[in-house]
Amino acid sequence: MNTPPARTKRTLRAFADGTRRKDPERVVEEAAATLDSVESATRFLAEGGEVRLTEAVVRAVRDGESESVRRGRHVLGRLRALDAALAGESVDDGSEGARDCPRGQS
Repeated sequence: MNTPPARTKRTLRAFADGTRRKDPERVVEEAAATLDSVESATRFLAEGGEVRLTEAVVRAVRDGESESVRRGRHVLGRLRALDAALAGESVDDGSEGARDCPRGQS
């Protein structure tokens, strides 16, 4: 589920449908809303959600939106943990889930 070709397809699909242009807070809210259901979260991931959320966090860091950064990193960690679990990989407590996401640079 997490192979490079699958991520590439999700990324291209996100570019094609224009969903990559939403403001960071809206993307974080959309992602957070999927955490109530494995089905919703899985669909979000399959539709390029991890890429969109990561980019939203990057934009929030750049724009100084600290609450969106905090929430976005938290949601990203939970989604990455779910993705890893679904792929049969070991899962930690989620604290490492957002390690690739940029930290505040202000």
